[in-house]
Amino acid sequence: MTAVDIVIPTYNHARFIGDALRSVIAQSFGSWRAIIVNNFSTDDTHDVVASFAEPRFTIVDFANHGIIAAARHHGLSLATAPYVAFLDSDDSWYPRKLERCLASLDDGADVVCHGERWTSADGTYRDVVYGPERNARYSRLRCRHNCVSTSAGVARRALLAELRGFDERP
Repeated sequence: MTAVDIVIPTYNHARFIGDALRSVIAQSFGSWRAIIVNNFSTDDTHDVVASFAEPRFTIVDFANHGIIAAARHHGLSLATAPYVAFLDSDDSWYPRKLERCLASLDDGADVVCHGERWTSADGTYRDVVYGPERNARYSRLRCRHNCVSTSAGVARRALLAELRGFDERP
């Protein structure tokens, strides 16, 4: 059984998605499936995904009408694994990302969110850290601000289902 479903929303990101998918394949933890939710791209996104010939990649076309949360929600509705991770198609992961996040989930966490390195085209970067932990409480996330990044997040699928997925209001 697959342990993690990875939801990757995309639209006309053929030039980026290859790097994202390579970072998924490079994971030290291998029990995953990637659900690529394609918003009817007009570039060669389908060809890039197919070029990997990776049986754990599933691409589905879904019209999100400009609401990326709708694509994430659709991917979540297709997920069957106990855990769900999200990866934007222009992002990539370090090779031990899933291994480390799943260790925390196996230790009892419901959601894991880690820091990110945002790198620009010229090679400069900025490290972004989410938190502090007190900001990850339900009331603060709901009413004040979000300290969780989708590309840095992994959660229990049952919890995401209980929360009814993503808010699709524009």
